[in-house]
Amino acid sequence: MNAERESMNAHPGKDHNVSGKHRILGLCLGASTVSMVQAVYGPDNTGNDPALSHPVLRVVDWSTYAHEGDPKRTLLKALEKLDLDSFDKIAATGRRFRKFVNLSSISEPEAVELAYRFVKPEKVSCPAVVSAGGETFMVYVLDGSGRI
Repeated sequence: MNAERESMNAHPGKDHNVSGKHRILGLCLGASTVSMVQAVYGPDNTGNDPALSHPVLRVVDWSTYAHEGDPKRTLLKALEKLDLDSFDKIAATGRRFRKFVNLSSISEPEAVELAYRFVKPEKVSCPAVVSAGGETFMVYVLDGSGRI
């Protein structure tokens, strides 16, 4: 997920960006599971000079729940465990079920492409990414820059 993506609407609530970092919740509403990732996006404060810091995306938590044919119930139960007001941005992906939630969403190929950039090891170039879900098996061919 790209934290700078303009189509992701800021979640209503308090201004959580006190440290210059945004809390993000990503949901994947799949054919057999509901997956969630919590991330923080903002300045990398590991260096001594704040002027030289650059924004980074860091995963802070993730979870996956089998929905056994009832993604709505599973999603609502999983969301009960979170303080949704603490997130600045929330977005969903998934082939079919993402259309049933009133959230900003991105297509599965776009989500795969963005995730690949996050997990891609340095100096490694992959010709394709495999997405093996509960209903479909997709192979996304990548160009030289890692785009589908």
